[in-house]
Amino acid sequence: MAKAQSLTSGVVQADWPLPAAPRDSYQPPWPASWWRYISPPRPKTGCVLVIVTGEADERAIQSALSARGIRGGIAGICHTAGTCGRPSAFPIIHHAHVAAVLRGGGITDVVFAGRPEMHTTGVEIFHALFEGLFGLPARIWLAVDISASFPAAAKIRAGGYRLVPALGEHQMSAGAPLKRLFDIGGAAVLLALFSPVMALIAAALFCSGTTKIIYRQQRAGAGGKLFHLLKFRTMTTPDDAEFLQARPGDCRITRLGRWLRKNSLDELPQLFNVLAGHMSLVGPRPHAPATTVAGLSLEDAAKFYRLRYRAKPGMTGLAQIRGQRGATGNILTLEQRLSSDLEYIESWSPWLDLRILLRTIPAVLRPCNAY
Repeated sequence: MAKAQSLTSGVVQADWPLPAAPRDSYQPPWPASWWRYISPPRPKTGCVLVIVTGEADERAIQSALSARGIRGGIAGICHTAGTCGRPSAFPIIHHAHVAAVLRGGGITDVVFAGRPEMHTTGVEIFHALFEGLFGLPARIWLAVDISASFPAAAKIRAGGYRLVPALGEHQMSAGAPLKRLFDIGGAAVLLALFSPVMALIAAALFCSGTTKIIYRQQRAGAGGKLFHLLKFRTMTTPDDAEFLQARPGDCRITRLGRWLRKNSLDELPQLFNVLAGHMSLVGPRPHAPATTVAGLSLEDAAKFYRLRYRAKPGMTGLAQIRGQRGATGNILTLEQRLSSDLEYIESWSPWLDLRILLRTIPAVLRPCNAY
């Protein structure tokens, strides 16, 4: 607690949320109203958050940003080892507020600068921030000081910092409007096809004595944001009951619910989640925040688990068509699914989505680990 107080001493907190990132003159080839509905336009020029451990020349960092074509400017600076000792031209952000600032929007790039190994107080915060930002929607850069021994003026002229990408935009991010259009069209068609089936399932559940047909549960979506996932009710547990993964022979599952789960029909209401923009037709399956493996949270059990948050969760995915479904019983199982999810995110294309959707059909007809 004392460390946290020392880091905030003398820090001027900025007013948040930050102003929207400046937009360039790019105009989409379709009406603006359609573009806004498909996906909010992402600025090519963005606002930058700089995370510094120790000393870092702000003007040299600005020069490095310009060299990379990032023209939005620095929106704020976070000092992990306390204040820099001299006035800053930019708002100062406490490290505890970094994730909230990024989730608030407007920040497109995060730059890590300084020498964390030289500061025992800041090194742990530096590494925690670096890993914690994996799942948030921003590119991550490392500012490498190639002229540490140069005087300040010479450093600026020489462009003393070089920005090295640590985590950039993946193909799915670049194709987000196309993927969103694919999701809206696909979900609308599937709802039209399956609406009679969904009506019959709702009637069967009501006749079996289930008064609440739809089950709502919090799941972690893109950027780690929580949303309410919709399913047909297949268990006797209420919505606010303590989370516990379903197991083979689970006594909480009703007889009708067991058949629905075996054939994945309980997932059909998630088409409304897709239309609402919380989910995608294809993507990593969303997990409940309370899910644990070997007594650890999923984020602690698998080091790069947060990278899944860089994509919207999906109704089906690469892991599911490979038979990697059901309860996550151990860390090895989690890592295998995570590997499939990250492979999908990095190699995404519209054709991959289409192939996964088509391969989902035989996977549902021949269920594996579904209970």
